[in-house]
Amino acid sequence: MLPINPSDIDIQKKSSFQLVHYINQFLLIPETNLEQNDFYLDCTDELFHRGIDCSAMGNPEVVKKVPAYRYFLHRNKLYQERVYGEYLGVLLHFKDGKQWEFVVRVVYVDEPYVSIAGIQTISPILLVIRHPHQQTQIDATGMKHYLMAGFNDEGKFTSLTMLHNDTEAPYAVLSQARSAIINLEGWDMIQWDYYEIWEKGMENRGYTPPDPPVPKS
Repeated sequence: MLPINPSDIDIQKKSSFQLVHYINQFLLIPETNLEQNDFYLDCTDELFHRGIDCSAMGNPEVVKKVPAYRYFLHRNKLYQERVYGEYLGVLLHFKDGKQWEFVVRVVYVDEPYVSIAGIQTISPILLVIRHPHQQTQIDATGMKHYLMAGFNDEGKFTSLTMLHNDTEAPYAVLSQARSAIINLEGWDMIQWDYYEIWEKGMENRGYTPPDPPVPKS
């Protein structure tokens, strides 16, 4: 939630993820006071001065307080949840310079705990970590033969974790990743470098937009 006394917060000492978290919390409050409004504008101004691409916000003084208008930060750029919905395309870069386009199912993580147990999808899962805490507990009970590639706040590949639970006992892992891609074993994830969010205009760079998945009947 927003700080009780926003004016007491030194936003210059807060991480960019913390500032985006404050902005998202502001968008969830139907009625805000003048101090909260000023705090919201100060957060957006601080992100801009840090070199964060805030073009997704448009005019920050024109605010629509809708949950789907919340943002996520990736590779020094803000993205708006409503633009992408449940699925989005990613352009994956390998360490040897190769690139690969594919579609992921997005799970937005706003608390330091998330359950992916029982998620049924024909696409890889992308965890977008939006909470400001250093670690996320991921409940993967019942998942077998999955791998999770973790990425830092710069979008760089940093970790690889096996998710395999062949008992009925609860199973969870802790991760410091700011985002993570989860998929069945078989992908050579150790060679991944970083990924980009698919955006309109990338076709001009010679890439083909990935098609969204067709759900099984």
